[in-house]
Amino acid sequence: MFNLKVMFVGLVSTVCCLASVLQAQETKFASGTTSAALTFGPNSGRQVIKSVYAATDKAGGAVKFYARGGAGKLAPTATATNGATIISVANTGNLLTTNDIVAYVHANGTIDQTTVTANTSSNCTLAAGITVAGSAGDYIYELTQQGQILVSEAVTDVSATAVLNTAGDVVFAILGDSPCYAVLDGTSNAVLQVTRGE
Repeated sequence: MFNLKVMFVGLVSTVCCLASVLQAQETKFASGTTSAALTFGPNSGRQVIKSVYAATDKAGGAVKFYARGGAGKLAPTATATNGATIISVANTGNLLTTNDIVAYVHANGTIDQTTVTANTSSNCTLAAGITVAGSAGDYIYELTQQGQILVSEAVTDVSATAVLNTAGDVVFAILGDSPCYAVLDGTSNAVLQVTRGE
């Protein structure tokens, strides 16, 4: 004879497990004329890109994935105000240099993705100001391209759009403690949707 109490507890455990799996996924969407870009914050464990939808009208268009590069992550040495572009950071050896792609990750989870326009051994200047005042626990991550998925080798008609729609257990993986920046270029139309899991 079946034990209904055991079956009920098992059912509740299964539902809770499925709910935690579903909560571990996050989807972001971006669109634009010349590019579509989005950024996921760092996790303690590795990040797994589970699906990518991309549409572009650019010949040779590709979804490019960026993650923590050689400079790693640097903690600001002084608290910056909201909108600041000059960030005090121990940049000995010029770990962050002009044109580096970076993500300023605030302790509260806000992410400002931008580039470095100038640097010294004690600071770096960002192309765009941070959107939240700095605080303890903030970090600047240098991001370098880690891979790409080709959407179209050639789009011969300007009005044509190439589409990529892929999903699986792992489309792309990024090691822990790194933001994930994904960008797709277009000429007049770019659409990008990415789902990440753990």
